[in-house]
Amino acid sequence: MQPLDQERQNELVRRLFDATEGGRLGWQPGQVGDRETSKYFFKVSIHRFGYVIRSVDQDDNHPISLTVWELSTANPLEVQVISSYDGEATPSVVSGLFDLYSIVKRSTLKLDSVAQSIFDELDSL
Repeated sequence: MQPLDQERQNELVRRLFDATEGGRLGWQPGQVGDRETSKYFFKVSIHRFGYVIRSVDQDDNHPISLTVWELSTANPLEVQVISSYDGEATPSVVSGLFDLYSIVKRSTLKLDSVAQSIFDELDSL
């Protein structure tokens, strides 16, 4: 049994989204192997808990998974998994996961800045 029911899962996803959108959380690309960073999974640690959000099949679409880790133990402990492919996930959780993944990826990889640079360059012609 996981500690968060559907209502609390929805609240967690919403609060992570709000903190990310407000610039209060700085997500990092996750590591794959020794050197390669992933464009499909991202992580952030606050104090006692850490979060990993990822596109499960690495295509930026559903399924999206959010894992909560307790970091205060000697070995990090997985305490909650929220996924868009869970048959019990509510539509608001599924939608919230996708919105969270999108904003995390856009902010971490600075995609909005890249897009703006593309149009700024074209404007200079």
